[in-house]
Amino acid sequence: MVVLFAHRAMGRLTPVALLLVSVQALCSMNTGILAGTRTLYAAARESMSPEFWAMLHIHKLTFVPAALTLMTISMPMLLIENLHQLITVLGAFRWFPPMLVAVAVIVHRWRFPRVNRPFKVPAAFPFIFITFCLVQTIVTFIQHPLAVGVCLLGILPAFPLFLVLVKLRRPMTLFKAVERATEFMQKLLLVAHDLGHG
Repeated sequence: MVVLFAHRAMGRLTPVALLLVSVQALCSMNTGILAGTRTLYAAARESMSPEFWAMLHIHKLTFVPAALTLMTISMPMLLIENLHQLITVLGAFRWFPPMLVAVAVIVHRWRFPRVNRPFKVPAAFPFIFITFCLVQTIVTFIQHPLAVGVCLLGILPAFPLFLVLVKLRRPMTLFKAVERATEFMQKLLLVAHDLGHG
């Protein structure tokens, strides 16, 4: 589509347009990788994810464990034949967490009205954003119910795992096994806690 448009609109400058589109795609992908790994790293530093994700490479100071985790999750997705449907379904789930953040803004403002805020968002904006996110999510559920159901089946096991591994008391044998695996991966990947954390 871009090639056809560039050829008709730009003539001899078509290679320039294609180069710019390629650079933009690479920049977008790079930003996504950095944001995803930073999210895993920050969650691990706050003890909401495995401790291993909060480690940095000792020479490069990069989030190697978090990046490997994202790569492990992403690579099987590339094997799916109908990539468009996968993008559509995951797009619906992409709008859900920001919607919850907007709900938290409203709840926090309602529960703590006298808290000093350096920046106060007008009340209409979170409601507009929540409405937009709900529409995005609901439309995807209506258009692709089977694909969304399969995606939900993949997400649902996370809740009992979270209860067992985070909220409930873990058995000491599990704790020791995780500790040994973390030490092994630290040595293998040359990662350690940064100075401000560990």
